Amino acid sequence: MTITKGKICSASILVIAVLLAFIVVLSSQLFVFIHSPNISKVTVSNHTVDNSYNNKVLNPTASLIQKNNKLYYKYQQYNYLTCGVYEISPIGSQRILCPSCSNLLYPTADDFFEYNNQIILQPPYGGVDSLYTINNFLCIKEKYCDLQSIDGNIIYEVDAYRDHLYCFSGESVYIYDNGTIKKVADLPQNIIDGMDEIIRSHRYYFTDDTLYFILPNKEVYEIYALNLYGNKSTKLYLTEILSDRYIDRLAIEDQYAIVGSDLIYSSSPNGGYQIHRIELDDVNSTELLTDSGYAFNCYNGNLYIYGYSTNNGLGIMDIKEKSERIICNDYIITSVFILDNKWIYFLDENHHLFRTNYNGNIIEKIFSTP
Repeated sequence: MTITKGKICSASILVIAVLLAFIVVLSSQLFVFIHSPNISKVTVSNHTVDNSYNNKVLNPTASLIQKNNKLYYKYQQYNYLTCGVYEISPIGSQRILCPSCSNLLYPTADDFFEYNNQIILQPPYGGVDSLYTINNFLCIKEKYCDLQSIDGNIIYEVDAYRDHLYCFSGESVYIYDNGTIKKVADLPQNIIDGMDEIIRSHRYYFTDDTLYFILPNKEVYEIYALNLYGNKSTKLYLTEILSDRYIDRLAIEDQYAIVGSDLIYSSSPNGGYQIHRIELDDVNSTELLTDSGYAFNCYNGNLYIYGYSTNNGLGIMDIKEKSERIICNDYIITSVFILDNKWIYFLDENHHLFRTNYNGNIIEKIFSTP
């Protein structure tokens, strides 16, 4: 049997390629381990609650989800060696996705959400042709699916609500299901006209059968309710929120719309940030819950809020009764997450992750830099 030089060369190239791949994988894992902030260990509660949508839309600059016994956290710091997406488990933490190399001076960690039991990276607004997930072993982005244009119109926004993945394209809303896309509703013209600001500030909110929008109409804001699976009719709710305020958060909790707004030119969120409650019924009244809040979340009829109204602490307010109790006031809080019925997770001004029980007598630091 004759072994030619060509065969030896091909075999050598194959061996070198395998070795290089092994080195790349080993280097990435070693880099992730060396540059992980404090190797935190955490045991999470098994009694999770379905609040992933509120956790996403009410924390526009942060991401935190729980999958099985692990937490996945977006750690945003202007330091390439520590910024990124982290997996936090009972045995420790590791960075599973580094920030983009496009700007080493100001690296940005990816936002993400959960869909179909996968971590999906939030695509940028404006033109979505693919969705990506994370390869935990290689610590790289990995394509999850392609999203083709619809009738010649690009998909400019995607949003996951429970087990549905909705797509905005052209003048309609579609639903993605295992490679197929189906139209569920056409958008009214006044919503289409203001779509850029609506999407950019997430001034919309999905429920099981309705898509809500909030947009200004002359002097005040109005809330539109678009029926997704019925006759596509819309219903209008007037508010008393002046149109010169900047809406940055909208949630639907029971029969109420919860709206967060700030002074358009305010330099400090606590200087004029307001949270209103709008009844979505025939009464259609608007009530101010607080005029000195900032970070907040909603779950099961309660408002989890941080701000001056809670003495610079974290409090729980019954949305219907407007009764409130303070849990803790030792931190400047920027985001609040409800993942289970045992803990309230929150971020401080340095993007460190904490959790407290509902009585506030136990506070644990989950994740921080060295």
